[in-house]
Amino acid sequence: MAAQRGHSGRLWVVAVSVLGLYGGLAGRLYVIQAKDQPKYREMAASQHFVRVTRPERRGSILDCRGRALATSVQAPSIYVDPRQLDDPQGTCRRLAELLGLDATVLASRVERPMGLTCLRRGLSPEEEQRLRQEPAVRGLGTAVEFRQGGLYARPAEIVDPTAAAAALAPLLGCDAEELVPDLDGLRRFCWVKRKASEAEAKRVEAERLPGVAVWPEYKRMYPHGELACQLVGFTGIDEQGMEGLEATLDDVLAGEPGRASLQRDAAGRYISTTDAAKLPRPGSDVELTVDAVVQGHAEAALREMWDLWAPKGAMAVVLDPRTGDLLAAASLPTYDPNRYGTYAPADLKNRARARYIVDWFEPGSIMKALVFSGALQERVVTEQTDFFCENGCWFIGSRRFKDLHGYGHLSAEMVIVKSSNIGTAKIGMKLGPERLYRYLRAFGLGRATGFELPGENPGQLYPPSRWTSLSLPSVCIGHEVCVNGVQMALAYGAIANDGVLMAPRVVRRVRRDDGTWAERPVKPVRQVVPASVAQRVRRVLCRVVEEGTGKHARLAMYTLGGKTGTADKVVGGHYVSGASVCSFAAMAPAEKPQIVVLVSVDEPTKRAGGRFFGGTVAAPAVGQIIKQTLAYLGVAPDKPQALARLGIGTDTQRGTR
Repeated sequence: MAAQRGHSGRLWVVAVSVLGLYGGLAGRLYVIQAKDQPKYREMAASQHFVRVTRPERRGSILDCRGRALATSVQAPSIYVDPRQLDDPQGTCRRLAELLGLDATVLASRVERPMGLTCLRRGLSPEEEQRLRQEPAVRGLGTAVEFRQGGLYARPAEIVDPTAAAAALAPLLGCDAEELVPDLDGLRRFCWVKRKASEAEAKRVEAERLPGVAVWPEYKRMYPHGELACQLVGFTGIDEQGMEGLEATLDDVLAGEPGRASLQRDAAGRYISTTDAAKLPRPGSDVELTVDAVVQGHAEAALREMWDLWAPKGAMAVVLDPRTGDLLAAASLPTYDPNRYGTYAPADLKNRARARYIVDWFEPGSIMKALVFSGALQERVVTEQTDFFCENGCWFIGSRRFKDLHGYGHLSAEMVIVKSSNIGTAKIGMKLGPERLYRYLRAFGLGRATGFELPGENPGQLYPPSRWTSLSLPSVCIGHEVCVNGVQMALAYGAIANDGVLMAPRVVRRVRRDDGTWAERPVKPVRQVVPASVAQRVRRVLCRVVEEGTGKHARLAMYTLGGKTGTADKVVGGHYVSGASVCSFAAMAPAEKPQIVVLVSVDEPTKRAGGRFFGGTVAAPAVGQIIKQTLAYLGVAPDKPQALARLGIGTDTQRGTR
């Protein structure tokens, strides 16, 4: 009996022990599967998956005929997961051999812990101020930092990355799961070489190195090299717009990257893409008004001029005056956006500057056509109004105004044809300061044009209240006023367009997500002068080319109307003789212009058989651009019939080219 009781007691002890063991196991399973589930899920994910950004194609920039000026092509990029490298030093040495890299530098990058990581770029001042006030951001203290419109984190200072991600995710409009890898400080992803060649990618894949993989990205390509480089601009390594339209239209061109998880097998090889937490969206294509062929003509003409005169810089603008469409915009010197990183920073800044919109200059005598237009409209002069031009020298107070040649009496028309400074100043005096200022403002001077490039300089045109006794005659001949190239081309475009000033249009249309195109409208700004006045001014400008200072632009097949301009540059507050800006603005065909061309040359230094004047330096380039562009556009020759209709003498009908 006692033996049975002892045996029963042992059974109970064993039973209780077994039940206790199973109870403990059940409790532990509960802790693992319920309470600590998120932690172990994250550990498993970190061992088997790596989350990467999945890029998407950036939209192309096309010319008006669909030719690609900028496009994106797939390029393989090579990366490693440092935590999967059994032999980091050996792997880095092998990768360096395959890719032509420095093994020491690569190893330092792979083994370096995460430092400052970017959580969000492109914050507006309002967004930054809002985030600064959020308790979740303030609670992280020095672990987060705002700089250059971005929010950055220091993972080493974050105690609980999961909690920090959960707090920040709603503020940044993203998933907390996406933020954890950026906050935990454990490097899971390190680029080895971005935008590698296909041959390099194949060599790396053939090695089957654990923890090393190839990921497709996109590489920005500029098929025409330097063509329109200042207008188009370039992108950085992550295809973010850095200069030109690439920067201005970045929100349109840039696609939205997605997020993807790559799964590893037991050997550490990435075997599949398991999910896309966020699907990428491609960028939108943009079609410009620019014509690559016309752009090529403009750049070729500038280069010929450059070889002859060796200036510090030059620009050319070609417009359709009827719509304000930019057909070409060229600036020298240029650069190749495919290899912008090979230029020294200061040199690149000079070459990438769109001089036709960023730089300003005193226009000199090309201003005279605008003064003449206002005087005709106000009826203070007619073409035949007589002016005594003081035989080439005229004093107003202590200031001497002079002409290149000494003229006696000239009609108002011949004042413009011969480009008499004294005669133009007297025309401006009849117009008066208030009316002169009003017309120059109406032509767009002193106002931003709205051109779609960063850094437009609106020029300088002071109101009459700030003028001195010498300002009115000075402004009439293009001094004490500054313009940019597009601004002055548009002003001449108003004369060409029967007095209607147009807003510039660079982007013709943008492709929508559904594949259709959204057209950018043509925008008339204002009627500056009546059509009848504009037609009279065009006739006089045609005489400038046929008989006057613009003869170096004269063509055999087409009539041109244009005006030369030469202005000494101001250095240290004083005009310096020999440091000049030579310009020529023209429209063609003269009766019904279809294009306007402006060329401006900054400080020619090499005398190519002549003096530095707009008529000798800039006019030949304008004539060449107009001749090639009109032929390319299929515009029928209009000479000599147009000259006869304009009443310009037969002795000047003979063209020079």
